Amino acid sequence: MKNDIIKRLFIICLALAVVLPGTAVNANITLSKSETSKYINAISVRQMKEVKNPSHSSAGGEWTVMGLARAGKITNSYKNIYKKNLKKTLDSQKGELSKNAFTEYSRTVIALTSIGENPYNFYGYDVISPLAEADNVMKQGMNGLVYALIALECGNYNNVKPRNGYDGKVGNIEKYKNSLVSSALPNGGWALFGKKADVDMTAIAIQALAPFYKESKVKNAIDEGLKVISSKQKDTGGFETMGNENCESASQVLTALSSLKISIKDKRFVKKKHTVLDSLMSYYHNGGFRHLKGGLINQMATDQALYALVAYRNTLENDPPLFNMKKVAVKKKARKPASKKSKTKIKTTIAVKNGEQINTETQTKKKKNKNKSNQIKSKPTSVKTAETTTAQDEKSKEDKASPVWFWIGLAVVFAGGVAFAIYKKVGRQDV
Repeated sequence: MKNDIIKRLFIICLALAVVLPGTAVNANITLSKSETSKYINAISVRQMKEVKNPSHSSAGGEWTVMGLARAGKITNSYKNIYKKNLKKTLDSQKGELSKNAFTEYSRTVIALTSIGENPYNFYGYDVISPLAEADNVMKQGMNGLVYALIALECGNYNNVKPRNGYDGKVGNIEKYKNSLVSSALPNGGWALFGKKADVDMTAIAIQALAPFYKESKVKNAIDEGLKVISSKQKDTGGFETMGNENCESASQVLTALSSLKISIKDKRFVKKKHTVLDSLMSYYHNGGFRHLKGGLINQMATDQALYALVAYRNTLENDPPLFNMKKVAVKKKARKPASKKSKTKIKTTIAVKNGEQINTETQTKKKKNKNKSNQIKSKPTSVKTAETTTAQDEKSKEDKASPVWFWIGLAVVFAGGVAFAIYKKVGRQDV
């Protein structure tokens, strides 16, 4: 009996140790490429199921779209829903995503780049030029700076010009990179506020500077930042923000390490045999991620965890880092002119036949022909349907035109209106 109980407990322990999508993941694990892909697949399915209407938003918006795109799981229909919703936002706000929070532009440029859309001309809107306005970008401090750098660098968008009317400092990849390096704290790392480095800001700054790691000043700043991250890692392998160990911090650190192709087994980032991946996957549940352990699945946590796992898989497969989207970026700087549509005018004439009103609509289209001698023009009249003639005939008619025709036409229209009024008054009484 005792042996049977021991056997059963042993079997239960083995079952709990098995890692499968849809269950919480135990600590001290290393995911292979295929295992990581299984999780990415499960998360992607849930994302598109739960976020059915992706729009311009920090959660369930651009980061969702970017994560799915970089995972290779986004569908054309899902892209189209997002593009349609983004266009609606731009239409309603006259092309201006924000006056002060320019991370709105950065996030949008990153998402559009990931799906192969042109941020210089998205349905006629230029959403990238605001990122060249350094004074506006810096209104959000470090947050504005790091994401502007990521957005411009992700598609190698060089020499972006500010919008017309802007007369402040101009920013670009090089200037933002140098500003970020010089903004590092004396003891290493970066902070969103104050002079004490925080994990999230340091990890995101490292992601932004990773493409320039070979440069000595950048390398020194990143290395000092990595020391800060290592010193703040918990025994669980995770990290705290504002006193709470959470999923998003683990996601940002995993993304940062992956951007530099640093193994999660690097001794600097292993505490009590636990890695940052152990911490991240401890928040996993049924295709989503919790913000805090034991909490509910959270959209922002899921967005960040998905792209962190994509970044991790890219390292395993020796693919370009998460934010290196140069292969899919579209950077046509020239604004496409608005398509020239033929103008259609509708002329309505009113007639009365057998006591019934008859409305006749005549469409006239103005078309331009390259050969001016064959150019066709429409000359509308008040009563007749429009007649088309050659330019020469038209000019001849115009020369012979008399004000008399105007008064005749006006009289006919007036007579028709009277007839219609009589019809309305008399005819409607019979109904």
